[in-house]
Amino acid sequence: MKALWLASWYPSKNDLLTGDFFQRHAHAASLHHEIHVLHIKRDDAISGTVDKSFNQQANLSETIILYKPFLHVVKGAGTLFSAITWFALMKKEINQWMLQFGKPNIIHVKAAWKCGL
Repeated sequence: MKALWLASWYPSKNDLLTGDFFQRHAHAASLHHEIHVLHIKRDDAISGTVDKSFNQQANLSETIILYKPFLHVVKGAGTLFSAITWFALMKKEINQWMLQFGKPNIIHVKAAWKCGL
């Protein structure tokens, strides 16, 4: 079975512990299924506007995208642009993944807030 996991919490290079359980769950599930994890998170500490990393281990692939929204230093505008940027990146990555690998058999949402919208 081919599964696409959308994770609101997942370890990233600037936050190694958040979502550790989800990563361990993905490793365990990948013993029997093809799992792709997509995690997109705001990170104002990155140097550019988008930092994308990809990791493949046997049946588990992880795409982690960190982004800095436009006007990130302006509180209200930063929050609005963050939501728009997150949604655009999520839609783009899901579409690219489906073009490359086809439709998943299942989409699994981990920590639904944001990803489940």
